[in-house]
Amino acid sequence: MKATNLSDRTMSSSAGASLALAVAVALTHSSAIAQEERRLEEILVTATRVAARLEDIPAPISAVFGDDITVGGIGDIGDLQYAIPNLSVGQQFGVNRTFIRGIGMTSIELGADGAVAFHQDGALIARPAAQLATYFDLERVEVLRGPQGTLYGRGATAGAINVITRKPGNEFEGNVDLTAGNYGLYALDGGIGGPVSDTLFFRIAGRIEERDGYGTNLFTGSDVNDRSHYAGRATLLYVPTEDLEITLTTDYMREDDSNYAFSFFGPTTIDPVFGQLFGGRTIFDIDPDPRPWDINADVDPINNRRGTGVTLNLDWNSGDWNLQSISAYRNFERTNVADLDSTDFDAFGRITYNEKSETIGQELLLGYVQPRWDMLAGAMYFREELFASTLVPTNNIELIIPGAPPDGVFNQRGDLDIDAFGIFLQGTYRVTDQLSVTGGMRYSYEKRDHVGAFTFSPQGIVDVSTSKSDSWSAWTPRVTVDYQFDDGTLLYANVARGFKSGVINIGALNDPLDPEFVWNYEVGMKTRLFEDRLNMSLSAFYYDYKDLQVSQIDELSTPITENAAKARNTGIELELEAFVTDDLSIDLQAAWLRAEFREFETAQTNRIEEGLRDLRGNRLPNAPDLSFTLGANYIASLPVGQLRLRGEFAWVDEVFFTEFNNADAFQPSHKRINASVRYSAGDSGWSVEAWGRNLTNEAVKANNIVAAPLFAFAQVGSLYPPRTYGLTVGYRF
Repeated sequence: MKATNLSDRTMSSSAGASLALAVAVALTHSSAIAQEERRLEEILVTATRVAARLEDIPAPISAVFGDDITVGGIGDIGDLQYAIPNLSVGQQFGVNRTFIRGIGMTSIELGADGAVAFHQDGALIARPAAQLATYFDLERVEVLRGPQGTLYGRGATAGAINVITRKPGNEFEGNVDLTAGNYGLYALDGGIGGPVSDTLFFRIAGRIEERDGYGTNLFTGSDVNDRSHYAGRATLLYVPTEDLEITLTTDYMREDDSNYAFSFFGPTTIDPVFGQLFGGRTIFDIDPDPRPWDINADVDPINNRRGTGVTLNLDWNSGDWNLQSISAYRNFERTNVADLDSTDFDAFGRITYNEKSETIGQELLLGYVQPRWDMLAGAMYFREELFASTLVPTNNIELIIPGAPPDGVFNQRGDLDIDAFGIFLQGTYRVTDQLSVTGGMRYSYEKRDHVGAFTFSPQGIVDVSTSKSDSWSAWTPRVTVDYQFDDGTLLYANVARGFKSGVINIGALNDPLDPEFVWNYEVGMKTRLFEDRLNMSLSAFYYDYKDLQVSQIDELSTPITENAAKARNTGIELELEAFVTDDLSIDLQAAWLRAEFREFETAQTNRIEEGLRDLRGNRLPNAPDLSFTLGANYIASLPVGQLRLRGEFAWVDEVFFTEFNNADAFQPSHKRINASVRYSAGDSGWSVEAWGRNLTNEAVKANNIVAAPLFAFAQVGSLYPPRTYGLTVGYRF
């Protein structure tokens, strides 16, 4: 059989677009550099479930490509927030917390879901803790801002993140990168792939990362927040005919370290009721650790994770028609251990989180394209079987509760089965060559069944059943009108509704949560100026939120989540990329956001004496008013090879971490400076890059909760990494 030229495949489908997208990436980041007069090249993405030029999509979408997703660029999901406007990414005790435009997951309850749909190669990764896997061997990452209720459905009220892995090509090629850095960092990344026959292609990639801790447990002398991570991926691409592609991808990850430790930021309130002695001193005598990344705990943190995924993608394209099937299976389990009282005194024992998740998913997409109109229909089914528990042996609790047994147990545990189904139809009609109207509608249904229990033996509550079930459904429409001028400038306006399912928290006594809904009203512009030397995107939006799900800590230090009445988000976003000269380019991502509650009365349950509070006008958690990143690239051509210098300055306004906007759960405004220098040795394939992140060594909270009176209102949370730097040597062949 004649060898198939994969890069010549038609571009009307997402799988068929993968290789040509890689070519577009290379043009954007490599070929354009070699031109005498550099211009910004076209970029293809599949964020709208079909391949399209980024500047032609009437929606706020950002993409990070190829060599920018490296040790010196986007090393993990947390680094994305400095490349995308109005994006905040952090982790809370080993769980991903992603916010877009001030909307995200505030809950730390078992079984909680995020508000950002997270996909890898089209398959949903639902469990937030499983979304923290290291990025390696990626083609691109796409971020869709705003509700994606029509195309993506469940859990996309804030937006969606699509991770697209690198696919096999029709030529044998590979890469290897070796990195060494401070904190004893050693990392090895590599991939190799090519043709097995005229119709079968493969790629194998992996990453090994070992690193000492960012901090030390001053009580035990052990490292904390270290890293021991192993991940691998294998991809087979089978092209039996010109019309059909079949892609099978399997991946595996493992972590065994002391990552995701609790950081202790100090107590917040001195109250004689809680002035019991802790080894001769009170908790109020214990100051925050002198170095923020250090802890002083009688229990060393533990992080153990395992995950496996398999995705089968079938893509059939016959010109006008395109049919795509995405079948996925994933399992994930983790154990995280931390010292709940965050001190070196053996009080309350250690907290242990356990999660075991198994998911299957099936999605079908059918597309039809005509000169004046096109349509896309889809149907999906998703099932997750989840077991989770939180276990705290309550040692020495009689110091706080007089007469209580000296030892007891706090335990939330149970199983949760989730079944979700959705169908959608979206179509675009081109009224003229310049004016288009798009309309779509999705129906979503979700059912959750929980069998579990809550135990708190010191108060005599033993094995209280928390079993319950519920179901929810929603219609989520979208309407977009866009107009493209002769010079390529695109104006658009859209209205869309988002839906996040109701929630049943595992082992929790509270009733199931209602779904949250949002209407988004948005206008935007995309343009290219000065003969493709400047690319600019501008958008403005207004959110009308109902039943927003928010979380807090109650008087027993149990996380609870409730529905806020109403919230309103208003914002403006700007993305700009320009060649100032043929050697110097700049890029800017900036956002202004005002996210606040419109109607919300609730009691701060760990301070119940304060009574009911009116939170109208309070800012939503993780919603900075202003944020921006300014970057610059300078390319210098050398007699042999090329030198690239990259610098970034980011600034993020202050944020609160709870709906109460208290000063004890707060991160002041902060800056971040990153820099890198990369030398590429011509056609030899060799490169070397020196890089540094957070060069000013700012201690920035990724999250911050305030515990209950039972734990003296202790502030605990997680920090972003300190200053890191290193050297990466790479070889491409």
